[in-house]
Amino acid sequence: MIIEDVKKQLLDNPYAICNILEHFGFYHMKIYPNRISFANSEDGNKTGISLKLDESLVVKDFVRGHKGDIFSFLIKARGLTFREIFSYVKYELGIENINYAPKVEPFGGLFSKCKKKTTLEYKTYPDDVLDRYELGYSKKFFDDHISFTTQDRFNIRYDFNNCSIVIPIRSPTGEIIGSKLRRNYQVSDTESKYVYDIPCPASQTLYGYSQNYAELYGNDILVGEAEKFVMQCDSYGYNNAVALGSSSLSVTQCKLILGLNPASVTFMMDVGLDPETLLRNMKLLKSYSSMLPVDVYYWTGEGFDDKESPTDRGKEEFEKALLNRSEIDVLCEQINNSRDIR
Repeated sequence: MIIEDVKKQLLDNPYAICNILEHFGFYHMKIYPNRISFANSEDGNKTGISLKLDESLVVKDFVRGHKGDIFSFLIKARGLTFREIFSYVKYELGIENINYAPKVEPFGGLFSKCKKKTTLEYKTYPDDVLDRYELGYSKKFFDDHISFTTQDRFNIRYDFNNCSIVIPIRSPTGEIIGSKLRRNYQVSDTESKYVYDIPCPASQTLYGYSQNYAELYGNDILVGEAEKFVMQCDSYGYNNAVALGSSSLSVTQCKLILGLNPASVTFMMDVGLDPETLLRNMKLLKSYSSMLPVDVYYWTGEGFDDKESPTDRGKEEFEKALLNRSEIDVLCEQINNSRDIR
């Protein structure tokens, strides 16, 4: 995980942390064996903010009540985006621009195939790759409870050549890695509503991760299937949501979620998802969270129709849906009962 790797480099270089804090307008940095203290302003309390020197790099601002890792803290304290902060951190650490396109390996990658692959592999693009699309709001998305403010925030565009709404897909650190088109017309039975104009491996990222990072870290995280779920949540005032881009959780996505130190995780998948797939998602997350116990829940889908997302009916119904969640044992019992019937 690139974010975890960068945190480890920061932990090995507390002076780089001090330089970063100074760059973003903090003062009076002092390094101790297990923490760094600093102030919000030149005349501020010199010990009012503390950064813990361990792998979490958690910051506590005792005056303003901010708490989170160094990235979420800076987002809240300075009103910056995750990408702006991460870019400067890479600069301070001397990390070159990262391109995750697959690399050529000796012997055709024979030895790497013999071990479990954990590295991220995707191509990144400059933001001007989106210039091929037009700026504008989507009435279809607005009618689907996605506000114009949210469409701005997630940089929704329009492709006139394909008569499609454009959803930019970003890496965990905020770079463009693909674009997904939502057809803006009634599709036939043989045509998909969603296609990729710039293909990317959705399993290597989480939609909404970089945009919502500050509100995700240390919070109750909501996990949905489609990008629309995250944008609808945002329109309702909930910025603690991410989407898988599919119905299955990957190992990479699992680690990204757990790297946010969540208080709990609730899978809010569309109604009708195979219970076995949902159970696999929950078990995978719990298997990787054994060292960091996390409460894992799932939305029951009560009162909703097949294929519906919990966000599809507006804010009021979504908030009711948040109350209808259960634990993994209930799902196991449900699956076992269905097997007995067969």
